[in-house]
Amino acid sequence: MNRPQYINWFVEENSVKFEDGIPITCYRLNYSIDDEVCCELALHIRQHYETDEELKESLKTTGKSAEEYLKTFIIPQKEDVLGNTSRANDFTEIMISDLLEFIHQYTVPRCKQRNRSGKTQSEHGTDIIAYKFNLVKFQIKMTNYLLLK
Repeated sequence: MNRPQYINWFVEENSVKFEDGIPITCYRLNYSIDDEVCCELALHIRQHYETDEELKESLKTTGKSAEEYLKTFIIPQKEDVLGNTSRANDFTEIMISDLLEFIHQYTVPRCKQRNRSGKTQSEHGTDIIAYKFNLVKFQIKMTNYLLLK
């Protein structure tokens, strides 16, 4: 997945602390309305629900336009029961996943918005999984002690 341009909108807030004085890392979005960035962000979000290839196949099967198909079957709409909540949760999960992947260099599997039983029914369980692997190289040289005697 390519780094979306909107990632540049994340600004770390350094002075935030819990009531007991322990610092916490927070971010805010310092965004500007830029048509190119907003269009890229919309595509980025849509691709979390269906890949381009899956969308092409779905459009052939249903005979619907991309807009009609996505609104009807895939992306939660404000008119849907729980539509606003589902859409807000999805959007937040995608943005936090991007923050972890593109700013903090975690690997973040992306599959939560796909294969749902309904467009407003997310799968139960962990919202985001992020991990890092550190490559550790060892070179081991050993001599057989018994051969040296």
